Amino acid sequence: MGLGKVQEVKICLDRGLDGNVPVYCSGEFVTGKVILVLSGEIKVKYLEIRAKGKAKVRWTETTHTGKRTHTTTYSDEVEFFNIKCILLGQERESDRAVDGPLILSPGQHEYAFSIQIPQSVLVPTFEGEYGSVRYDVKAELHRPWHLVSTSSSDFTIFQHFAVNTPELMVRAITIFYLVVVSLCIFVVLKKSAPERNLYCRS
Repeated sequence: MGLGKVQEVKICLDRGLDGNVPVYCSGEFVTGKVILVLSGEIKVKYLEIRAKGKAKVRWTETTHTGKRTHTTTYSDEVEFFNIKCILLGQERESDRAVDGPLILSPGQHEYAFSIQIPQSVLVPTFEGEYGSVRYDVKAELHRPWHLVSTSSSDFTIFQHFAVNTPELMVRAITIFYLVVVSLCIFVVLKKSAPERNLYCRS
């Protein structure tokens, strides 16, 4: 539950109605709706929905010199895509618009959305000790002179690798290799084996 007149901002994905995290592939559409529950009338600048894909890595290394201990933190991230759609109103930099903000009445309001995932090869969702690959959609309700009200929902990417098409397979392997090298160089530094291998269904 929220504070004030905005009681709830919620995202309902069409593939997540059974309570499980929905699974998508490259090129598919993430569809659903944003639900606003209001206890009173509010003024709205705009309502946006954003789909993002990002990989992050972080680890620390500690060295000892005599009685001194020095810890270095390494981190990096790669953004695969960041797609934004305005569901209601118009995005403005200033709260003082000529035509004024929109007015929403008390009750429940629903706004459908459909965002296409890029058709390029994407790294599958992953969670590890030193890093992660995550995908999600986030709704933001912007109001004049108020903090932004937000809600987010995760989804999983499962990448189909075209093993029967050499050109696409080479491209998939190249992209995956570049991401792994850039984000997981700590594996080489630590001289440890990777925790997981990539499997491809034939």
